[in-house]
Amino acid sequence: STQAKTLFPYTTLFRSPFTSMREEVTWPNVSQQYYYLYAADPNNKPVISGAGLSAGQAVLANSAIATGATERPRFVNLIFDGWNLTRVSYCVYTASTGPSIRAYYCTFRSGDAPVFQNLRGPSGPDRSIIYGCRFVDTGQPIHAENGTYGLVARCYFKPNANTLCVHNDRSGWYVYNNSAYVNNNGAYGVFRGQDIIGNVIHAHTNNPWYAYNCTGTYDYNRLYGTTGANTGTNGGHNTSGADPLFVSPSTGNLDIQVGSPCIDASTTLTDAVIDIYGVTAPSGAAYDQGAHELVATTTVTSITVLGPTSIRLNLAASMASDSSWATAGNFTITPGSGAAVTVTAAAASGNPG
Repeated sequence: STQAKTLFPYTTLFRSPFTSMREEVTWPNVSQQYYYLYAADPNNKPVISGAGLSAGQAVLANSAIATGATERPRFVNLIFDGWNLTRVSYCVYTASTGPSIRAYYCTFRSGDAPVFQNLRGPSGPDRSIIYGCRFVDTGQPIHAENGTYGLVARCYFKPNANTLCVHNDRSGWYVYNNSAYVNNNGAYGVFRGQDIIGNVIHAHTNNPWYAYNCTGTYDYNRLYGTTGANTGTNGGHNTSGADPLFVSPSTGNLDIQVGSPCIDASTTLTDAVIDIYGVTAPSGAAYDQGAHELVATTTVTSITVLGPTSIRLNLAASMASDSSWATAGNFTITPGSGAAVTVTAAAASGNPG
């Protein structure tokens, strides 16, 4: 490849911008190495387009894991656009004996081809991971029926009608803190895996076959809409009925809003600490359900002078922590409506009171 690349002892990075619109990167068969394709500027993500192709995939990973030598590709902050079945079969295809693949904070959009096909991982430490990604108006986002180990966490799913979001019925696959807006009829479900925890599903228009189909436990999930019977062990903290209050689900914006029942309604998951925006959970009393961790804000309704060095900010709503207000010791605030604020000498200038 003629792409700009930086070599590290165990990692190769292929960095955007690329030198041409269409280049092929061939990973050498070097055992246990990871190769990253990533955006040089996360705010200016390169688009890998399927338009104009008559065959093929964006990524084809087919080296056998049995030999212990595999490319193990990783993708960070990329956009895959327009991968349609009229031209291609899949967006990212892994052979049935292929390597693990990991994608972080990528967007897959505007196509009807399945996105990840045969996603898998040969072992727990060498599992596939799809983290913080967005699937908007795509074919089936994640197919891992032949897979063994994997994690799908903190992703947004707004696929085309009648397709599962995550399809895997093997042990070793974990589906944590994802948000989904789906239009599936009774022949299609939503999530399949070993353990399915902390997810939010808004099933609109039609009724999916199931919300959760797992070989282990499903727990702390929220369902808005109607589905068929779930499979697996019910952990006892699943809820249904209340609108999760996604900002604009029809366009794929599955952020939650103030007042959402998803707030502080999940549980601690060490594999899903960082949300889809890079915010560390919890931002409040507990993890939020779904991919988005809402950072609390409120309004100061009035200020009361308590003394020479203290004022009180009277708040429209209580705050869960200092971090939403204070920076670098400017002031401290005690949670609760009408919380007391102490002004330090460094912060007295320019602060009210």
